[in-house]
Amino acid sequence: MDAARHTSCHWFRKDLRLHDNPALKDALDNADCFYGVFVLSNFHPSITSGNRWKFLLQCLQDLNNSLEELGSKLIILTGSPVEIFPKLLHSLKVTKLTFEVDTEPFAQQRDSVISHIARSAGIEVKTHASHTLYDIESLVSHCNENIPLVFDEFLEMIS
Repeated sequence: MDAARHTSCHWFRKDLRLHDNPALKDALDNADCFYGVFVLSNFHPSITSGNRWKFLLQCLQDLNNSLEELGSKLIILTGSPVEIFPKLLHSLKVTKLTFEVDTEPFAQQRDSVISHIARSAGIEVKTHASHTLYDIESLVSHCNENIPLVFDEFLEMIS
């Protein structure tokens, strides 16, 4: 029996690529309709120089070109993701939202709010830890909050 078809939305953030992107793959699996979204939020402190902006715009253009080859386009919005996503998910009739885990404290809070809003609307939310070599949350739980203090202890833990 085939898995249920759905309308999915993948929120691109640091993962501006199609290859090696488990969250994107999850969004595309069994999707009747797919939307790729990038939100240029008010909080981009790392983008301060013209060269960084130019690089970001080139990456977004490249991502859009890659999505066009798959028959889609990148939706680029500006503003607060917490304000944008409830309206966007409703208007696109999204049934599945995917994105990459972000371990920064402000991002965890934002992602928690957006996940709660989506789940409250009956939308399946799937996140994937793919920005780092190891899933930080699983490493912390694996070491029972006894985080290694030296590299040798870390290597022992991951082996």
